[in-house]
Amino acid sequence: MGVWATGPFLHNGSVPDLYEMLIPASQRSKKFFVERDFDPVKIGIDTSGKSGKFEFDTSLTGNSNAGHSSQTGPRGNGVVGPLLTEQQRWALVEYLKSIPETDAQVSPFGGPPNARTGNAPWGKVKAQ
Repeated sequence: MGVWATGPFLHNGSVPDLYEMLIPASQRSKKFFVERDFDPVKIGIDTSGKSGKFEFDTSLTGNSNAGHSSQTGPRGNGVVGPLLTEQQRWALVEYLKSIPETDAQVSPFGGPPNARTGNAPWGKVKAQ
């Protein structure tokens, strides 16, 4: 199964989509609705409340989304990578959409880098 179909993320399902996995843990959603529908833009579950009414609260014991954070500072204590710019985050999300399940297969949400979000193609993303 492709990475696009595996949300929500972390061992306890406390991060609804891949986009939020790429932001600092302190900026992630604290509460969100767990849905049956897929969010093809952020690659994860739809959190709008339209198709599901279970609210996931990360402040409850066992529901923390504090680990695996991309942020400025030394690695360790939950920090696994550097702080990414908004442009870098979307470039990674678009790249992950393109990874097929098997060789020579087109990923269901792959294709051109700007197919869903309007972000620049990979070759035109400038590092900041």
